[in-house]
This record gives sequence, C-alpha cells and structure tokens, in this order.
Amino acid sequence: MKTILLAFGVVVVIAVVAANVLNGTFQTDSAAAFTTEGARVSPGEQNLITY
Repeated sequence: MKTILLAFGVVVVIAVVAANVLNGTFQTDSAAAFTTEGARVSPGEQNLITY
C-alpha cells in the first residue's frame, strides 16, 4: 500500500512540475509564435476568414 501511495505522490509532483515548466518556458502567444517572413500577425487586425 505504501508503494502505491508513494507512486501516486511522485506522479502528482511530476505533473505539477511539468505543467509549471511548460507554461513558464514554452508557452507563447500567437503573435510571438507565428512571426516569420511568411506570416505576420499585426495587433488589431481582423481575421482573414469571415463567416
């Protein structure tokens, strides 16, 4: 029983640390993520797809 509880605790700790690292390091907004020569996102512009 101790092994199962220890494994559960380790999984929770790994998940929390991974979520914090991914949100703090790798997550960017779309204006910063898609700034290449072919795709520029300007603030305040309308979406090219209209419904």
